[in-house]
Amino acid sequence: MSVLTNLEKTLSILWTNESARSRYLKDGQLPDGEFSKSIAEAIDERGLRTYAELIAIGRNDLMLSVYPGCARLLNKKWKETLDDYFETCPPKHYRLNMSAADFSQYLKDSRLDLLQKFPYLSDLADYEWIELQLMEDKRQVSPEPHEPLSRPEQFEKSAPIVNPVLSLRNYNYQVPLIVEYLRDGEMPRNITPREIMVAVYRDPETHMGCYVEVTPGIARVIEQAQSTPTSYADLATLAISYSKASNPQDALLEFFEVVEKLQSLKLFIGTQAL
Repeated sequence: MSVLTNLEKTLSILWTNESARSRYLKDGQLPDGEFSKSIAEAIDERGLRTYAELIAIGRNDLMLSVYPGCARLLNKKWKETLDDYFETCPPKHYRLNMSAADFSQYLKDSRLDLLQKFPYLSDLADYEWIELQLMEDKRQVSPEPHEPLSRPEQFEKSAPIVNPVLSLRNYNYQVPLIVEYLRDGEMPRNITPREIMVAVYRDPETHMGCYVEVTPGIARVIEQAQSTPTSYADLATLAISYSKASNPQDALLEFFEVVEKLQSLKLFIGTQAL
């Protein structure tokens, strides 16, 4: 390895790894555990501190914009958590936002201490990350016309158009409730484990991330409609198989109501002919 390449690697570690930087500034120990006079002489300590501070500020701003709820929960633990996250999960992508991608998994794998206090923290981090991803998705959400299902031919020969910027997520806690608490400036309370499915999507008018809790049956309907254009009749059959209604007629009426609800929420954004 050339001196220039070695210097580049060393500076990168010193700029971004607080523990390595502290060891170097204290006793001159370089990240590889050896002391290279030629490299050490090329490092300006004042510049090292300044550039490291700028990187830390940039990372904090990024993570705060992506994970505002997590930051509010962690409070005084936030900075220490970020430092450890970036040491444990160094960026793998040239896009700055992508360096935040592994935060939820990091919490699951490496921060049981935080999950003991906030057991829903990794679920919240996943939600906040997905919300950002959907807002940045370059695909266009273009609603098409839809008429309430009233004629047999509509039922057999037409299919819903699914919002293309939509993700179905499984959570162990009521993430929508947690998000509402935090957005209202309150700390979540009385949060107990409960498995839920949430549809997270981008509103075509406001371009903001939205979420709605869905039942397993409705989730399957959405998944099927996402995978391939599927007639309302076939989707109704699928929904009825999950329904708890006492008779098929009631289950079918429930399905009609759900379709109109999904259309109004912009999870479905119109109807297409088959």
